[in-house]
Amino acid sequence: MPGPTLVYKMWEGADKAYDALQALKDADLSKTDEIALAKGVVTGYCECLALFMHPHFKTPLEVANEIIRRAEARKSGDTSYETPGLGTRRFDSPPGVERERPRKAVPPQKPPAAAYSASTIEAIKLANRQNYPLEKIAEIFGGTVEQVKAVLT
Repeated sequence: MPGPTLVYKMWEGADKAYDALQALKDADLSKTDEIALAKGVVTGYCECLALFMHPHFKTPLEVANEIIRRAEARKSGDTSYETPGLGTRRFDSPPGVERERPRKAVPPQKPPAAAYSASTIEAIKLANRQNYPLEKIAEIFGGTVEQVKAVLT
Protein backbone atom coordinates (compact mmCIF):
# COMPACT_ATOMS: atom_id res chain seq x y z
CA MET A 1 0.00 0.00 0.00
CA PRO A 2 1.14 3.58 -0.59
CA GLY A 3 2.57 5.94 1.99
CA PRO A 4 0.70 8.11 4.46
CA THR A 5 -1.15 10.50 2.17
CA LEU A 6 -4.33 12.19 3.33
CA VAL A 7 -6.51 9.79 1.35
CA TYR A 8 -4.57 6.79 2.64
CA LYS A 9 -5.05 8.01 6.21
CA MET A 10 -8.76 8.49 5.55
CA TRP A 11 -9.05 4.88 4.36
CA GLU A 12 -7.22 3.72 7.49
CA GLY A 13 -9.60 5.78 9.63
CA ALA A 14 -12.59 4.35 7.79
CA ASP A 15 -11.29 0.82 8.34
CA LYS A 16 -10.81 1.46 12.07
CA ALA A 17 -14.25 3.06 12.37
CA TYR A 18 -15.89 0.14 10.56
CA ASP A 19 -14.04 -2.38 12.75
CA ALA A 20 -15.18 -0.48 15.86
CA LEU A 21 -18.76 -0.52 14.59
CA GLN A 22 -18.61 -4.25 13.96
CA ALA A 23 -17.13 -4.82 17.43
CA LEU A 24 -19.98 -2.85 19.01
CA LYS A 25 -22.59 -4.82 17.07
CA ASP A 26 -20.96 -8.13 18.01
CA ALA A 27 -20.58 -7.22 21.69
CA ASP A 28 -23.90 -5.65 22.65
CA LEU A 29 -26.76 -4.59 20.39
CA SER A 30 -28.40 -2.74 23.30
CA LYS A 31 -25.87 0.10 22.99
CA THR A 32 -27.95 1.82 20.32
CA ASP A 33 -26.54 5.30 20.95
CA GLU A 34 -22.94 4.12 20.58
CA ILE A 35 -23.82 2.09 17.49
CA ALA A 36 -25.58 5.09 15.94
CA LEU A 37 -22.53 7.27 16.64
CA ALA A 38 -20.19 4.67 15.13
CA LYS A 39 -22.42 4.45 12.02
CA GLY A 40 -22.24 8.24 11.72
CA VAL A 41 -18.45 8.16 11.84
CA VAL A 42 -18.30 5.51 9.11
CA THR A 43 -20.83 7.46 7.04
CA GLY A 44 -18.70 10.60 7.37
CA TYR A 45 -15.66 8.75 6.09
CA CYS A 46 -17.72 7.41 3.18
CA GLU A 47 -18.92 10.89 2.25
CA CYS A 48 -15.39 12.34 2.33
CA LEU A 49 -13.78 9.46 0.48
CA ALA A 50 -16.42 9.66 -2.25
CA LEU A 51 -15.27 13.25 -2.87
CA PHE A 52 -11.57 12.36 -2.94
CA MET A 53 -11.82 9.06 -4.83
CA HIS A 54 -13.93 10.16 -7.81
CA PRO A 55 -14.05 8.62 -10.49
CA HIS A 56 -13.04 5.34 -8.80
CA PHE A 57 -15.90 5.66 -6.31
CA LYS A 58 -18.70 8.00 -7.28
CA THR A 59 -21.03 7.65 -4.28
CA PRO A 60 -20.70 7.11 -0.54
CA LEU A 61 -22.48 3.77 -0.98
CA GLU A 62 -19.73 2.58 -3.35
CA VAL A 63 -17.16 3.61 -0.71
CA ALA A 64 -19.12 1.76 2.00
CA ASN A 65 -19.12 -1.40 -0.12
CA GLU A 66 -15.36 -1.05 -0.58
CA ILE A 67 -14.87 -0.65 3.18
CA ILE A 68 -16.75 -3.94 3.67
CA ARG A 69 -14.61 -5.64 0.98
CA ARG A 70 -11.46 -4.35 2.70
CA ALA A 71 -12.68 -5.68 6.07
CA GLU A 72 -13.44 -9.08 4.54
CA ALA A 73 -9.97 -9.15 2.97
CA ARG A 74 -8.38 -8.33 6.34
CA LYS A 75 -10.44 -11.05 8.05
CA SER A 76 -9.42 -13.66 5.49
CA GLY A 77 -5.76 -12.60 5.72
CA ASP A 78 -5.62 -11.46 2.08
CA THR A 79 -2.69 -9.03 2.07
CA SER A 80 -2.69 -8.64 -1.71
CA TYR A 81 -6.08 -6.87 -1.92
CA GLU A 82 -5.80 -3.29 -3.18
CA THR A 83 -8.47 -0.63 -3.22
CA PRO A 84 -9.01 0.67 -6.77
CA GLY A 85 -7.53 4.13 -7.21
CA LEU A 86 -5.62 4.15 -3.93
CA GLY A 87 -2.06 5.15 -4.67
CA THR A 88 -2.84 6.71 -8.05
CA ARG A 89 -2.45 10.39 -8.65
CA ARG A 90 -5.46 12.59 -9.21
CA PHE A 91 -4.56 13.23 -12.83
CA ASP A 92 -4.23 9.53 -13.68
CA SER A 93 -7.53 8.41 -15.13
CA PRO A 94 -8.75 4.90 -14.41
CA PRO A 95 -8.66 2.47 -17.34
CA GLY A 96 -11.27 3.24 -19.98
CA VAL A 97 -12.03 6.76 -18.73
CA GLU A 98 -11.07 9.71 -20.89
CA ARG A 99 -10.35 12.86 -18.95
CA GLU A 100 -11.03 16.32 -20.21
CA ARG A 101 -7.91 18.18 -21.27
CA PRO A 102 -7.33 21.48 -19.45
CA ARG A 103 -7.94 24.59 -21.47
CA LYS A 104 -5.04 26.87 -22.27
CA ALA A 105 -5.12 30.16 -20.45
CA VAL A 106 -5.86 33.11 -22.69
CA PRO A 107 -3.87 36.21 -21.75
CA PRO A 108 -5.99 39.27 -20.98
CA GLN A 109 -6.43 41.69 -23.84
CA LYS A 110 -4.69 45.03 -23.48
CA PRO A 111 -6.63 48.09 -24.59
CA PRO A 112 -5.46 49.68 -27.84
CA ALA A 113 -3.93 53.12 -27.59
CA ALA A 114 -7.08 54.66 -29.05
CA ALA A 115 -9.11 53.18 -26.18
CA TYR A 116 -7.47 55.45 -23.60
CA SER A 117 -9.58 58.38 -22.48
CA ALA A 118 -8.35 61.92 -22.96
CA SER A 119 -7.55 62.29 -19.26
CA THR A 120 -5.59 58.99 -19.28
CA ILE A 121 -3.61 60.15 -22.32
CA GLU A 122 -2.74 63.38 -20.48
CA ALA A 123 -1.70 61.37 -17.39
CA ILE A 124 0.52 59.14 -19.55
CA LYS A 125 2.16 62.21 -21.11
CA LEU A 126 2.67 63.76 -17.67
CA ALA A 127 4.25 60.57 -16.32
CA ASN A 128 6.59 60.52 -19.33
CA ARG A 129 7.59 64.16 -18.75
CA GLN A 130 8.41 63.25 -15.14
CA ASN A 131 10.80 60.56 -16.45
CA TYR A 132 8.83 57.48 -15.43
CA PRO A 133 10.08 54.41 -17.32
CA LEU A 134 7.80 53.34 -20.17
CA GLU A 135 7.40 49.87 -18.63
CA LYS A 136 6.14 51.42 -15.38
CA ILE A 137 3.73 53.70 -17.25
CA ALA A 138 2.37 50.73 -19.19
CA GLU A 139 1.93 48.77 -15.96
CA ILE A 140 0.15 51.66 -14.21
CA PHE A 141 -2.29 52.30 -17.04
CA GLY A 142 -2.89 48.69 -18.05
CA GLY A 143 -1.29 48.63 -21.46
CA THR A 144 1.86 47.63 -23.26
CA VAL A 145 5.02 49.63 -23.85
CA GLU A 146 4.07 49.81 -27.54
CA GLN A 147 0.69 51.34 -26.66
CA VAL A 148 2.35 53.93 -24.41
CA LYS A 149 4.77 54.77 -27.22
CA ALA A 150 1.82 55.18 -29.58
CA VAL A 151 0.18 57.64 -27.18
CA LEU A 152 3.41 59.62 -26.83
CA THR A 153 3.98 60.00 -30.59
